[in-house]
Amino acid sequence: MASIRRSRHQRDLGQFLLTDSKMHETEKNNMEDALLGQVNSCLARLDQSYHPLLVLVGPSSSGKTSALARLAEANEWPLLNVNLALSTKLLELSKRRRSTETSRLLAAILDELGEIVLLDNIEILFSPDLEQNPLALFRSLARNRTLVVSWPGQLMSGKLTYAEAGHPEARELLIDDTTVVETGHVN
Repeated sequence: MASIRRSRHQRDLGQFLLTDSKMHETEKNNMEDALLGQVNSCLARLDQSYHPLLVLVGPSSSGKTSALARLAEANEWPLLNVNLALSTKLLELSKRRRSTETSRLLAAILDELGEIVLLDNIEILFSPDLEQNPLALFRSLARNRTLVVSWPGQLMSGKLTYAEAGHPEARELLIDDTTVVETGHVN
């Protein structure tokens, strides 16, 4: 009899976990849909901007990558993994030249991709060895194309942050006239 009770309990728990998982997936899809709505609205307004740059900012697992992937698929826009594309090019250079060539290399990569490019996995640009201001770099690159960038960090008091204070890669950069959309947290 005890094994039957355990079995029923396990079935009830399994059903609860399945229902909870479906509810979580629905919540996640709703948040992604809302984020995509905000992004599309902002993109429509960026046509008038000198620097058509849209930054999606949020912590890990907040829906940035999923939103970019859905945008890329729906609009046939390229989605660039900056870490992968840029590190491959930088490895061909001496350490001394990497900081001076980063901007040119990324521009050349973007030139091959089109007028609207989605950028994800940008962490390489925060490396102290490259001596870059990622936000200034994106603004400069957005003069010739529309960029939508996934920023792994937070928006606090008009500044985009990356990493914890004291970390060698930590940054606090003023957003100035950059269009920013904050994402919610999704597990």
